[in-house]
Amino acid sequence: MFSIDIAPLQPGVHHFKRSPSPEDLDVEGDLFSDIEIDLVVDHGDQRILVTIDASATAHLRCDRTLEPYDQTVRGSYALLFADRRVATPGVEDDDSEEPYAEVRELEPTQHVLDLTDVTRDTLKLALPQRRVAPGAEDEDIQTTFGPADADGEGDDVDPRWDKLRELRSSESSDQ
Repeated sequence: MFSIDIAPLQPGVHHFKRSPSPEDLDVEGDLFSDIEIDLVVDHGDQRILVTIDASATAHLRCDRTLEPYDQTVRGSYALLFADRRVATPGVEDDDSEEPYAEVRELEPTQHVLDLTDVTRDTLKLALPQRRVAPGAEDEDIQTTFGPADADGEGDDVDPRWDKLRELRSSESSDQ
């Protein structure tokens, strides 16, 4: 579990730097390593705004070459913890002008903020959809398989292809 103890925090802005393990974020240990989380906690009256800046080394497999490679990924997310009046959908708060990505309810007796799911999701959303290793775009990909001679016709691997070759050669002789 990745969390922040807010009980000792005084109102104001606080900066934290954490290095949770993959197990703390409930992710596979072989997906991320070197996880670094920068947290900015803006503690106000009945509100706590948490800004998460996460970075990690992702262990990926190239979509072109199927070779493993590592890539640094980064993601950010803002989360507002507020009392029931602000956290309840449909209730407008006049002095709030900033849009927040997510609002969660903050209980008056709550002393710990669980950030496990939002931190994990922030890192997973930072993964590239198309995973191409550095230099893989320049590599040639084999598009023909099997033996082939100079004119592109291969040796007889299956005798059933002979009938198709006869059709093709009779078609070109008819023209």
